[in-house]
Amino acid sequence: MSRSAVVATAVLAAGILPHLAHAQEAAPERARRSAQGQADEPAAPARAGAQDLKAQVAAIRKQLDELRSTAAQAQTVAGSVQQLSGRVTALEQRIDRLGRQRAAGPELTASVDRLSAQANALERDVEGLRTQVAGIEQPAAGGGVGSVEYKRGFEWTTGDGAYSLKIGGFVQPRYEASLAEEANSVNRSTFRLRRGRLILGGHAGRDELTYKVQLETTVADASALDYYVDYELLPELAVRAGQDKLYFTRAWWASDSTIDVLERPASVEGLRYDRDIGVWAHGELFGDRVYYHAGVSNGAGPNKRNDNIDTATLVRVEAALLGARFDAFVANLTRDPDPRLMIGAGAVHDLVALPPAVAGTPVNNRDVDANGETDNVRVWSASVDAALRWHGLELIAEGIWRHERWGTIVQHADNQALATLIDADSEGHRNYLGGYVHASFPIIPELLQIAARVGHSRVALLGVGGRVVNDAPPPGDRLLEATGQLRYFHGNLTLGGSYSLFNYNNKSGPELAGDIEHVFIVQGQLNF
Repeated sequence: MSRSAVVATAVLAAGILPHLAHAQEAAPERARRSAQGQADEPAAPARAGAQDLKAQVAAIRKQLDELRSTAAQAQTVAGSVQQLSGRVTALEQRIDRLGRQRAAGPELTASVDRLSAQANALERDVEGLRTQVAGIEQPAAGGGVGSVEYKRGFEWTTGDGAYSLKIGGFVQPRYEASLAEEANSVNRSTFRLRRGRLILGGHAGRDELTYKVQLETTVADASALDYYVDYELLPELAVRAGQDKLYFTRAWWASDSTIDVLERPASVEGLRYDRDIGVWAHGELFGDRVYYHAGVSNGAGPNKRNDNIDTATLVRVEAALLGARFDAFVANLTRDPDPRLMIGAGAVHDLVALPPAVAGTPVNNRDVDANGETDNVRVWSASVDAALRWHGLELIAEGIWRHERWGTIVQHADNQALATLIDADSEGHRNYLGGYVHASFPIIPELLQIAARVGHSRVALLGVGGRVVNDAPPPGDRLLEATGQLRYFHGNLTLGGSYSLFNYNNKSGPELAGDIEHVFIVQGQLNF
């Protein structure tokens, strides 16, 4: 760890601990007064304690604000400072709510005591961070060769803290079986490596300039999934260039290494975009209450040049309505009593180059206007979502709407088979709706989690972002999914199992034969 990191953490500890010690000493005194029956005028001392606590937290906030500029030069403590700042914000909000309540007597005293206990917990975490810094201070000071840490990957940092390189990854071995509708025959039964990723990242020259490279090693050519540089000009504005996920749906944005579910919701998977090469602006507004992500990319998919002259244009905004923002679908393993609620919305416009086949149906004429260029399908997509966490319960709801304009492509005589498959309206338009509701809960905090979801969508035929979502016509044009999951967490190792029911149906007409599938998955994961 760099010298600036040590100085920063020492400043933090020196500034915060005296204030927290005051709160720790105050709690026993309140308990003694209660035991002695000194309750002649309980409201005044309790409210005075609340005012003292508010002043204490305000002092902590001031220390953190002063520390930010120093922490920006110390990558190893910046994350910890950010986390502490979020906890201080949450504590300030609870104190403000307490000030607006009309409680008195024992009820108010108990509330102040609970907030003091949370301040004491914050003190212990700061002390733990200081101990951690002390343990690595000597290597960082000697010789200027830097230091090595392990935290979900090995991270090398130069002695001056200017450069870092983190190497890690994960593997996901899996067994998967698919049974037919009556569960009397097996359609698929296989062991496979779902993912095997090697991830490199860090900062170069300054903390604001970061980079990431992620490789998928389970394929023959070890293709690159993510590779980009990100430069933070301000907390409100950063620029990212390279290849990354298109942040259109909340479920897709969650990292494959940390996401709680074994498979993402099928109801929106067929409607999402993939990774793409482009440039995006992103940042946090209103004190981390709002996050935005917007930019342009090729729209052709991973590791591909633009397949037409158009670009995929993306914008997404999400906001915290209650409590601090959090990563939905990720590490819901505690039972935090403070409610947190976020909402988000995204939109994408793209011209999708017409592929040689759509859901296994050949496109006989891909240039109906005879201009010598492949025709495009204009696609508008929009998503909305909400995520709530409270006492360990996480609820997520997300919906997607897609509008496709096929125009004269499906009106041409050469493409009648395609027209029958697409079933567009009289103007050559086809619309899709999809959505799901997800719930998870830690049965045993930090150890065992249960999750379930229900989703429904119109089955996508055209893949966007270079994807092929169906290589043959699906059994029906509507899909209902119901999934249950149990997952065990232990450090860097997880083990989970899930069952999913997939039921295809048409909007109208008789029940389809063979339209139901039962899928069982057992999957482990090791992060290194």
